[in-house]
Amino acid sequence: MDMMLQAMELDMANHMLQMKCNFMMMESGGIHPGQIAMLMTMKNIGPSSQRILAKKMNCSPASIAVSVKRLERAGLLEKQADEQDMRTTRVTLTQQGMEFAGKCESLVDKVASRKYGGFSDEDMARLNDYLSRIQKNLEIFYSELAGEKEHRERKQE
Repeated sequence: MDMMLQAMELDMANHMLQMKCNFMMMESGGIHPGQIAMLMTMKNIGPSSQRILAKKMNCSPASIAVSVKRLERAGLLEKQADEQDMRTTRVTLTQQGMEFAGKCESLVDKVASRKYGGFSDEDMARLNDYLSRIQKNLEIFYSELAGEKEHRERKQE
């Protein structure tokens, strides 16, 4: 089997297994495991516009809007008008959201400690280096694709 294909299959399998672990640990909380990252990001950056949150989380504003609605219904966050710019709505964690985000952090730590159990500091340093290189490669590729898409769209005008 091609080594790159094997690495991609392992990466996807690991991601799916981690999501399953997250889901099992979070199912009593009533939120989707994909929203864990959003709660933790909001806890770290504080009140933010949905656009900024989408940029920080590297996802579309539309998917952020869906998560905001779900988390708002769950009582974990609220929307507030920005005092400096009334056109902007900021989302902020409620007290219940802050507590839940803290719980999420401890659950993520638990998954991470199991996921990386038995890895030495040297192993983790190498893994972090590899993952950083992969991320950089994908960011460059994404930029190239976005540029090609923009070029095609301008050509169609």
